[in-house]
Amino acid sequence: AQRALQEAYRVDARSVPVLRAIGVMMHAKGSSAEAIQWLQGAAAIDPSDAETRYQLAACYAAQGRRNEAMVEYGVVCNLDGALATKLYYLLGGR
Repeated sequence: AQRALQEAYRVDARSVPVLRAIGVMMHAKGSSAEAIQWLQGAAAIDPSDAETRYQLAACYAAQGRRNEAMVEYGVVCNLDGALATKLYYLLGGR
C-alpha cells in the first residue's frame, strides 16, 4: 500500500485523498506528528473535506493536543453530522 501511495503522490501531489491516505497510514504507524503534516496539507487544499478534518482531529487527540482536536471537531460538525458524532465519541464524549 505504501508504494502505491508514493506513486499516487508522485503523479498528483495535490490529491486530497492521497494526502489523507498517507496521513492515515503515518498515524497507524504511530507517527502522529508526520501524519498531521500530511493531513494539514490536505486540509489546506480542501478545507471542506470532512474526512481529512476528522483524521486531523484524531491525530491531534493522539498527541494530547485537545484544543486543536476540538477546533477540528467544530469544523467537522459544520461539514458532516454523522462524522461529527463518530468524532465526538473518539474524543471521549459520552
